[in-house]
Amino acid sequence: FNKVMKNPSHRAVNELYKFLEHGLMPITPEGNFLGYKSVQKDYKDWYSSKFDNSVGQTLSMERNQVCDDPDQGCSYGFHVGTLDYAKNFNGNNRVVIVEVDPADVVSVPHDCNHQKLRTAKYTVVGEFEKPLDNDFSDEYNKEDKQSETLDPEAPIKSLEKKSKITSPISTLKAHKA
Repeated sequence: FNKVMKNPSHRAVNELYKFLEHGLMPITPEGNFLGYKSVQKDYKDWYSSKFDNSVGQTLSMERNQVCDDPDQGCSYGFHVGTLDYAKNFNGNNRVVIVEVDPADVVSVPHDCNHQKLRTAKYTVVGEFEKPLDNDFSDEYNKEDKQSETLDPEAPIKSLEKKSKITSPISTLKAHKA
C-alpha cells in the first residue's frame, strides 16, 4: 500500500487497483507486484525488438515518455499484463514474469478490460511455467486444515509461508477497512 501511494498519479493509482484485482496479481513482500509479459523467442520486445527481456534484466525509461492516456490502447511505454493477456498476445510467444513497483505504473488502458498496463520500469524475474500462486491457493488452505490438528504452531508457520506473496484483494480489503 505504501508503494502505491508513492505513485504521483491519482488516476494511475485507481486504475492499478482494478488491474491487480482483475488479474489476481501476486504482491511481493517488498510491496511490488508480479505480472506477465509476452516477448519474442529471443526475449526481445515485440514492438522494437531492441529491449532484452531475459531473466535478471531491469528495463526503464523516463516516466514522461510513457503514455498516460488510458483511452489509448497501444502506445508508448512498457506493457505488463495478466496471464491471459500475455499468453494470447501474438500467438506463439514466450511469456516472462516481471516485478513492478506500483509507483512506476503510468496507466491502465481501457481497451483490454484492465488486463494490461503501461509502466516506466520493471525487472524480469522468471519465465512462465505455470500460473503464479496467490493467497487463494487451495494448497495452502488444505495445508492449514491438516496442520492445525497435528502441530499447534502450524498456523503460524503457514502464515509465514503465505506472507511471501499475498493477494491484491486481501491487501485492498485490509487498507479500505
